[in-house]
Amino acid sequence: PDLRPERSDHLELGLRIGGGRISGSASAFLADYRDFIESRVPLGVDPASGYSLFQSRNRARARIYGAEASFSARLGAGGEAPGPWLATLGAGFAHGEDRDTGRPLNSIDPPRATLSLAYAPAQDAWRLEGVLTATAAQDRIDESAGRLARAPGHATLDVIGAWQVAEGVHLRAAVLNVFDRRYVEWADVRGRAFDDPSLDLYTRPGRSVTLGVTLRLD
Repeated sequence: PDLRPERSDHLELGLRIGGGRISGSASAFLADYRDFIESRVPLGVDPASGYSLFQSRNRARARIYGAEASFSARLGAGGEAPGPWLATLGAGFAHGEDRDTGRPLNSIDPPRATLSLAYAPAQDAWRLEGVLTATAAQDRIDESAGRLARAPGHATLDVIGAWQVAEGVHLRAAVLNVFDRRYVEWADVRGRAFDDPSLDLYTRPGRSVTLGVTLRLD
């Protein structure tokens, strides 16, 4: 009930390119907060139920800075015609800290990068894409209230196919986490104790197959 609204001064610089076979954007930002609202601050374990308790709380002063970029390139083009290959690279990171204590903000996600390569012939109604996602380990953690669970770095590969079967009918199939990696996302285990017996429940799915059909009726 005593949560106060946060205020901030935010500066962002960006660059965008386009019009050719390479397009994309990049930006960097710096934000200073007063009464920064940090969600899912751990309060401990409820002795009656055994559940972990969390709460949103204010931090008097906080600073977050970072950068992100995403670029795409058409490959295999001949003359002015677009090529059938599309490569996309995206990456981002953020750094946050409590300016009063100098401790990191646990609500900040670790750096992540994504590389995809898609084959989509201009005259055909199908597309095949491979997506490699790499996430760094979360090393900056405020453990002043106790030792917390960590999220090691990991990389996953997804293969996705799409096909326009007929007008207004699209079929999509995917093999996710092709190499059957076992991993957790920092956002899922953030704030939980290192010896929490339920941590295994937060591992992401292993290799899986999905199939979807989209019908569009005009």
